[in-house]
This record gives sequence, C-alpha cells and structure tokens, in this order.
Amino acid sequence: MKLKLLGRILNPRYFLKFKSMNVIISVCIFVIFSFLLGMPIGQNKINSAKEIYEKYNYDVLEEIPDEETINQVLLELINLECRVEDGIELKCGKLDDVDLYEQKVEFETKGIKKRITFVIDLFDIPKVYLEVDDIKIKYDPKEKFVISEDAYQVEDNVENYLVIFWSDALYFQAHPFGTNALNVDRNGNSLRTEAMKIFYQNNIPDFRLDNLEASGPAFGNYLLEQFISGNNNTLKLRAYTLSFLVGVFFTLIIVLIVWVFFRKSGKLKTVNEYYNIASVISIPLFIIFFMILWFFPKAINIFIFCFSLIYLLVIYSLNTSEELV
Repeated sequence: MKLKLLGRILNPRYFLKFKSMNVIISVCIFVIFSFLLGMPIGQNKINSAKEIYEKYNYDVLEEIPDEETINQVLLELINLECRVEDGIELKCGKLDDVDLYEQKVEFETKGIKKRITFVIDLFDIPKVYLEVDDIKIKYDPKEKFVISEDAYQVEDNVENYLVIFWSDALYFQAHPFGTNALNVDRNGNSLRTEAMKIFYQNNIPDFRLDNLEASGPAFGNYLLEQFISGNNNTLKLRAYTLSFLVGVFFTLIIVLIVWVFFRKSGKLKTVNEYYNIASVISIPLFIIFFMILWFFPKAINIFIFCFSLIYLLVIYSLNTSEELV
C-alpha cells in the first residue's frame, strides 16, 4: 500500500489536483518553508563565528582592569547618557553640541601595553548615507586609525585598539590599518588588523552605556557581549535573507520563466496553475534540504538547481501528456 501511495505521489499527474487551489496557500508554503531553511544556515554560521571571540584580538575587551584612572574615563563615557533610541540610532543626552568625542585608556597585561581609543561619532544618518552636502562621518578608521608618522606608530610592546560608537553602529578594530605589512609578532601572536561593525537596528537595538557600572571588567565584558550578540543576530538575518531569496524569490522567477515558455503550447495556461504546482513540488525538496543544511549549509547553493530540474520535468510531463485531467 505504501509503495502504491509513493508511486502515485511520484507520478507527475498527481500534482494536477493542486493546480486550482488558492494561490495564497502556495505563497504561504514558499514563505514558511523558506523561513525554516534559514534556521540551520544561521545556526551553522553562528557556530563558526564562535571561534572569532577566542582569538587574541578580542582578549583586550576582557582584560580592561579595575583601575581608578581607567574607571574615571569610563565614568565620563557613561555620564554622557548614550543609548540607542527606537532601536535604530544612538543618541547622547549630555554630549551637548559636540558630536565627536574621543578618549583613551591604557593598561599593561603580560608585559604588553594595550591602548584602547574610545570614539563617539554622532551624525545625521540619512544625510551621511545620501551624501547630502557632502556630509561624511567625522571619524573614519581608514583615515585616522592607520600606521603613520603623525598618528599611530609601531612601538615595542604596545598595541592599539579602537571602539567607535557611531550613530548607526558599534565598531571594533584591533590594530591600525597597515599593521599586517609590518609582520609584528607578540608572544607568538601575529598581529593582524581585524574589524567588526554591528548595526544597532535589528541586531543590538537595546544597546546603551548610560546604565553600566564604571569599572573596566564590567564595561569590557558588556561590549564583548554586545559584539557577540550583535554578530549572531547579523548572521541570522543574513541566513534568513538568503533562504528567502532562494526559496521565495528565485523559485518565483523559475515559475515565471517556465510559464512563459509553456503557456502557448502547453496544456496548463495560467500562471497560478504553474505556481500552485510548484509549491506542492517544493514541499518534499524543502524537507530534504532542511535536514541536509544542518550538516552541509553550503548545500543551499544547489537548492534552486534541484528545484528547477524537478519542476521542469514535472511541467514538461504534464504539458506533453495526451490527456490532462
């Protein structure tokens, strides 16, 4: 009995019964299953990203000591009352009319002096991105955080780090640009420039500095947690965006191409019929890929090819059969 049922399902004519169903159901099938495909992709990306925070470059955030001089600088930062509003934009209640703030802290660990530059760079987000009146960000790391005679120079047993609180994003950089070419080695660690930018919107919408404890360990651990959480959310968002493009947008394009090709000579005529059949065909394929992607996330790259091949074979069989029920 099971073999007979399987045989019916594998028969292309089995899909004809779904050609007239409500197209809203078909849309829901593609959207829901595409969302499910994003889960294994995102989780695999997050698991891979965990190694990032075990690297030497991120140790500095956990190494900020509980010292009076450092805590005083952090207290000044906290007293500026900076927090993200509406989950989108960082605003500082007591920065007055100054929209660029810069402070440094220094400490020594394992014989190495580490210097962290904290920058608050507030700007009009729409004007900067639309380049209205040539308005740009005031602190550009590619211009200011670089190895040069005027700014950052190579010093024995000294490392420089940068944390920027932009209006739209949180930014961390280990070692100025130009460090890679110098081939500097510190206690077996090769210094390489590494940067991470996390947008507040959708990633760390509740970010704030105004309620933190003015101590090095608490401040540094909070920043590290925000980078980890924000990066995880960024990876998830990218995964769901990719799965949506593949499972909803690309499949729709395939359906439209096949419909244009067969609509005059084939026995199926309306685009709704083609789309409805495509949604039913995609269900077992979605399920198979959902399981595969937990182990091989890159398999998402071949999903659309598998779908296109199976869909084309079914539509060709239906449109060239002698009888269409």
